[in-house]
Amino acid sequence: MTQAIDLVKLKAAAKHLEWVCKQYPGIVVVRDLYEALLPLIEDDKAERVRTPVEKIPCGYFFGDGLYESYKSPNFDEAYVTFSTEMKGGLSEEEKELLSDTESLQKEQAPRHVLEEAPAQKQVKENVIQLSDGLMFEVRNSKSQTPH
Repeated sequence: MTQAIDLVKLKAAAKHLEWVCKQYPGIVVVRDLYEALLPLIEDDKAERVRTPVEKIPCGYFFGDGLYESYKSPNFDEAYVTFSTEMKGGLSEEEKELLSDTESLQKEQAPRHVLEEAPAQKQVKENVIQLSDGLMFEVRNSKSQTPH
C-alpha cells in the first residue's frame, strides 16, 4: 500500500516542531536544525507538500543522541513525529512493530509500584514522613479552589 500525506497531521507536526525549536533559542544545534528544516516546515504549514518524502534533512543527527537532553519540550519526539508525517505516516509493518513493542512493555511493567514505596508515618494531620526522612504535605483536593 502506498503511503499518503495527511495534510492535517503534517501541518500540526510542522507547527509543533517549529514551536519546540523556538523553546530553545540559545541552543546552537537546535537553531541550526530549525534553520535547515525551515523551508520544509513553511511548505508543510502552507500545505504545499502533497507526496511523501523519504529523505528528511538532518535525520542522521538523531542517531548519536545529540538532541537527547532537550526533553521539555521533547525535541527528539517532535522531529520524529514531523519526519513520520512527511513520509506519509507509519507503514502497516511499522504499526505492527509498534503494537508488539507496546504489548511487551505492558507485560514487563511492574504490577504494584506501591509495594516498593518506603515506609511512612503520620507526623501531623496532613503531613507524612517517609523512612528516609523526607516529609510532604497531603492536601485534600476537594477543599482546594482551582487557580
